[in-house]
Amino acid sequence: MCSEPPNVTAGGQSCPVRYQCAGCPHFETDPSYLPELRAYADQLRKEREAMLVAGAAEWRSSTSAARSTS
Repeated sequence: MCSEPPNVTAGGQSCPVRYQCAGCPHFETDPSYLPELRAYADQLRKEREAMLVAGAAEWRSSTSAARSTS
């Protein structure tokens, strides 16, 4: 739940720092949302890990290609 006035007026479509609610002083929640928030945090972690793995694979690929052309 967001209590930031311009964002509330705009129906949640006017947040200056989108998708960073947990760090915002206008963000309010209660314990009933914890399972959903934990699931969202887990999803973000999995996506970040997948991106890191993909980036490492790409880096290894480009490094080995550079070595073979040297």
